This record gives sequence, C-alpha cells and structure tokens, in this order.
Amino acid sequence: MRYAFYAKDELLDQKLVAKVPKIISKDYDIQTLKKDNEATFICQHIVNEFNEKIIPHLVDTSLLLNFVHTFVYEITSKNR
Repeated sequence: MRYAFYAKDELLDQKLVAKVPKIISKDYDIQTLKKDNEATFICQHIVNEFNEKIIPHLVDTSLLLNFVHTFVYEITSKNR
C-alpha cells in the first residue's frame, strides 16, 4: 500500500503523482527503487511485444496494454 500525492516537476513543468509506502522498511533505499524501476521497464518491454502481436487482431486499439513511466525523485528542499 502506498500514499499518493500530487507533485510537480518545476524544471520540466510537468504534473506528477508521487507515491511513498505507507510503511517504510529498512530495505527502502535507492537500490530497491532502482530495482522497482527496472521491473517496470522490463514489464513495458514484454507488454510492447504482446501488443505488437495482437494489434492485427484488434478492432479497438484502446484495449492495448501500457505501463506508466516511473522515476525516482529526490526532494532537496522543504520550501514548498
């Protein structure tokens, strides 16, 4: 389970959703976050291959699968 918050990347002027675990364990570190991102990337690759195989058989392409892009942000200021 995770808490979700509205966030904004001011440099890129993008609206985001930030999520943090409800219970932060001792394993919650940059290496774990990198592994989560890597798993999402691998899943997106598998989904892309799946989508390419079923596209010729679909009438409604809104049924294609997709994953959201994930990023790790570091909060450097408490000023906002």
